Amino acid sequence: MHKFSAQLLSVHDEMATGWADRIGAMIVAILLAELHYGDGIERNDSLDMVLASYIVYRRILSESGKAELDDFVSKACRQLSPANFEYVLGLLDEALSKPSPIAGSLVHLATVLLGHHPQSKPLSKPSTVLPLICL
Repeated sequence: MHKFSAQLLSVHDEMATGWADRIGAMIVAILLAELHYGDGIERNDSLDMVLASYIVYRRILSESGKAELDDFVSKACRQLSPANFEYVLGLLDEALSKPSPIAGSLVHLATVLLGHHPQSKPLSKPSTVLPLICL
């Protein structure tokens, strides 16, 4: 699926931008919907896929496409269990612990996540993502 969607989104002319925005947002929305059907390891694998897709698509979408993508992620984030939310923050902690060309996208994602955290329970362990964002 990733090779197919990457080829679809590689077109950069004016007309393709809106199309790419819709396809990118739809793919991430579908991956987010899959979170409801897995548990444990399956859910973590799905979360890995969502984060990877978010980073890939965010780099090539228009500003309105990025806003739509952030909206999907923020709404889905509120539905995550605290354990799943901590898993995602752990992935971001790990990714931000080393220099990376996608650091800006990772920090943006962390900002979106922390601004729309699950409302059910507090986190069981502190995250280092928040201090990184504050720097």
